[in-house]
Amino acid sequence: ELWKEIKFEFEAMDTV
Repeated sequence: ELWKEIKFEFEAMDTV
């Protein structure tokens, strides 16, 4: 799912 990829990337950015 594209949404899942976006969410994962968004979370990764927030984690940094």
